[in-house]
Amino acid sequence: VPAPREFDMLLSSGERISMALLAMAIHSMGFEARSFTGSQAGMITDATHGAARIVDVTPVRLREALDEGAIVIVAGFQGFNRDTRDITTLGRGGSDTTAVALAAALSADVCEIYS
Repeated sequence: VPAPREFDMLLSSGERISMALLAMAIHSMGFEARSFTGSQAGMITDATHGAARIVDVTPVRLREALDEGAIVIVAGFQGFNRDTRDITTLGRGGSDTTAVALAAALSADVCEIYS
């Protein structure tokens, strides 16, 4: 059984790869796109690896990018614990939870999730 901290590091890497590839694809079509990890997006969680809970959302960098007209892509399912400074994962449904939390923090009119 892998250590929970290390397993979160491994699981979060797939989201980081996907968001970067998507940003590059959008950029190749002539649009400004920027990718952000959960921590860069301001997703602050408790320290529970594998099933972390969001305790705060401070999307300062996302707001700046959006205000500059960029398409923002965020790695879902992950956050950052301020005390341990570790990456955490939210567990099952974490990407949807990330989308809803960021939409609320950014005062979005709508949050659409396609599965």
